[in-house]
Amino acid sequence: MYIGEEFFKEALKHRSALFKINKNMFIENISIDSRRIKQNSMFIALCGKKFDGHNFVNHALKNKAILIMVEFHFKNNLINKYKNFVFVDNTLLALQDIAKAYLATKNILTIVLTGSNGKTTTKELIKASLMYALDSKSIFVSSMNLNNNIGVSINIFNITDTVNIAVFEVGISNFGELSPILNIINPKIALLCNIGNAHSGNLGGIKGVIKEKSVLSRKLAYDAMLVYNSDDQKSVSIAKIFNGKKLTFGYTLNSDMQILNMKTDIIDINAIDKVLKFKSTASIKYKHNIIKIYLNLPGKHNLFNAIAAATVCIACNVDLKMAILGMRKVVSLTGRGNVNCLKNGAFIINDSYNSNPESMISSLKIFTYIINARCIAVIGDMLEIYNPEIQHQNIGIYCAKSNVKLLFVYGRYASDIIIGALKAGFNLENIIHVNNLKKLSEKLNNIIKKNDVILIKGSRKLKMETILENLNDLYVI
Repeated sequence: MYIGEEFFKEALKHRSALFKINKNMFIENISIDSRRIKQNSMFIALCGKKFDGHNFVNHALKNKAILIMVEFHFKNNLINKYKNFVFVDNTLLALQDIAKAYLATKNILTIVLTGSNGKTTTKELIKASLMYALDSKSIFVSSMNLNNNIGVSINIFNITDTVNIAVFEVGISNFGELSPILNIINPKIALLCNIGNAHSGNLGGIKGVIKEKSVLSRKLAYDAMLVYNSDDQKSVSIAKIFNGKKLTFGYTLNSDMQILNMKTDIIDINAIDKVLKFKSTASIKYKHNIIKIYLNLPGKHNLFNAIAAATVCIACNVDLKMAILGMRKVVSLTGRGNVNCLKNGAFIINDSYNSNPESMISSLKIFTYIINARCIAVIGDMLEIYNPEIQHQNIGIYCAKSNVKLLFVYGRYASDIIIGALKAGFNLENIIHVNNLKKLSEKLNNIIKKNDVILIKGSRKLKMETILENLNDLYVI
């Protein structure tokens, strides 16, 4: 993209910007990390809680950044030597302004998806569907989980001239985070996946989650379309605020995309060799047509994700049958339910990326699709949730009522999980409480055997994936 003084004057008209630019230039990359400067890069010095990007301006220049954006307070003797500087009052807001201005130069359909659970998997399902049904070069999907105001802004600069549809995953963890992202993207289609307890601790409970997510309905343009789950009454309450076009999915009789049935095939662990693969199907009705969805993912939660993705494809006027065929290519991402087989014939379900009460229950339900296995749950804390002691006790109760045979618990709220499990009749001898992940791995190494299925899940800050690193010598696939 060609960026020069005129572009910045328009994009940064609210930032009291001062320019020291000697010529128009070709910017191929915008970075906030001085270590990742590529050819023809612009470096933006953001001020964060842990780092101040202004301390890394010299490093960015050393790595040959061709344009630097800093705040007015920045002073450096290199300013006179290097001509291409932009000074603003706030580099974070400036980044957002530039991203919005750049996106506005593209005549594309913008889609956002948000919700408490399943965002990344749903995004991957939308991506697979659109790329199968349309020219793959015309589809842009935001990278991994870069779903806050910084990540979304950086992602936007990767949109090329061949793109017609751009899909953004949007996450929030505090009040006031959703509005600026929507302001940047100005979505034409918005998907509200569901409302749950994720980050409810930061938002004062589920009512706070609803309040922040309601910004979606309030900020959407009148000519946009809102897609939501008609079975989730919290989502329904948010959708009522929006007066524009809507598309719904769910079991509810009047849903635009009505779910008729769902199932995941039962797996006999004795009948498989080295590869544990799940197969799920759903029947849906759209405009009097009955259509089947086939997934290589387990559980109703993933089928709901797929049906949400299919409804978004309808909103995009994409052929539904083609879109659904594309979903068959989607498999579980690393840390989000991918399965590893161990040399001794045991299986690890790695769902370590993050956790909250709803996603924990969904993951534990995977055990219901497996027979003749010893099911072992390795559970870490669910952080940033409201009333965490009770929520963790409820997980313990669920484990006791499920077919979990061994329960490993780790973290600050481990004792609450134990209290719930014991209250519901779980045998204390089958509960193993550990205080560090290395010891947890050692204990797992000592007890796992052929036909064991081990689920590992906890919040991101616990880094539960390190358990797997200590089992590396056991990996087959």
